[in-house]
Amino acid sequence: MLAGIGLLLWKRWAVWLSAAIAITTLFLFAAFGWHVAAGGAFEMRTVWAMMLRAGAWIAIAVPACRALGCSTPRMG
Repeated sequence: MLAGIGLLLWKRWAVWLSAAIAITTLFLFAAFGWHVAAGGAFEMRTVWAMMLRAGAWIAIAVPACRALGCSTPRMG
C-alpha cells in the first residue's frame, strides 16, 4: 500500500520501493522454483499467483521508473 500511495503522490522513493518489491518477488519465485525442482510439494495455482505478482510489480516499476526517473535514489 505504501508503494501505491507513493506512486499516486509521484514520489521517487516509491519507484525504488516498487522495484525492490518486484526484485524480491522474482527472488522468491526462483526459491520456489528451486523447491519444486527438488521435489517439493506445490500447487499450480501457486505458480500462477507468483507469475501474476511478478508480472504486476514489473509492470508497475518499469513505467514508474520511466515517468519519475530512477537514475539516483533520492528522498522526495
